Amino acid sequence: MLAESDCALLIGDPALQLSSAPGTTADTPFRTFDLAELWRGYTGFGFVFAMWMTRARVCPVDFVAVRDEGLEHIDEIVANYAEDIALTRGELKRYLTTNISFSIDETMQKGLKLYFELAFKNGLIERNKTLDFAA
Repeated sequence: MLAESDCALLIGDPALQLSSAPGTTADTPFRTFDLAELWRGYTGFGFVFAMWMTRARVCPVDFVAVRDEGLEHIDEIVANYAEDIALTRGELKRYLTTNISFSIDETMQKGLKLYFELAFKNGLIERNKTLDFAA
């Protein structure tokens, strides 16, 4: 994709493998941007790359419990993926524990609200529904 396109959006493992630091370097002939940093700079709000969502009022999955269980096993998760990602175990653990938020704080909620308002305003979604957040 990067050989044939002017730009690309990489998230997760592919982005981590491309470059460990934003900006152009001798090792990385690509200009990179941190979307969360750009969003915060323009809006003053937090950025959410991904989250679990459901339309159901009652969900059979307790997302809070699933999150908490994953956090209790962070060392096992690091060990499982360390060989597949171009980061040391220490870097991977720091990334998972300092770069990723596992709860939506007030600034992130405001950022999501603005995101959906802008998506609606620009015709990207048909309606803007209120979001309810789990703890």
